[in-house]
Amino acid sequence: MAQLENIEALEKRLWNAVDTRRTNSNYANNEYFIPVSEADD
Repeated sequence: MAQLENIEALEKRLWNAVDTRRTNSNYANNEYFIPVSEADD
């Protein structure tokens, strides 16, 4: 059960990071589908 709680906490942290990145980026909503490896090319 503790492992599930750790996974849920990690998921929450990841989504918070995604939200922060979206808020602070200059990308339009339709540009988020581009993988990071391709965005830097």
